[in-house]
Amino acid sequence: MPTSNDKRRSPRQMCSDFVKVSFADQNGRTVSDTALLEDVSQQGLNISLNIPLPKDQDIQLEIDDFSGTARVVYCNIGEYSYLVGLAFADQYEWDAEKWAPRHLLVVPGEDF
Repeated sequence: MPTSNDKRRSPRQMCSDFVKVSFADQNGRTVSDTALLEDVSQQGLNISLNIPLPKDQDIQLEIDDFSGTARVVYCNIGEYSYLVGLAFADQYEWDAEKWAPRHLLVVPGEDF
């Protein structure tokens, strides 16, 4: 569901998959956790995570056939977890032919 923070130029595709996230905390220690992938677009993705992440935090992502870096665009408290919007780093653009979440719902003509 789009929010006022939604600045993606392409449609979001609803999906579901587990993603491992890793990042450096304020003390430089590596923190890792498992998040739930909620949606994906060419420029980024949205995850549900049990811990908040600060805006502009760089994180590492690992999802089956994909490993990469993303930057936190927003982090809002949701009903059950934190909803974190991420933008892919290094001008990466998602391509479903290269990797796709296990549960991907493509709805033609819809903009998520």
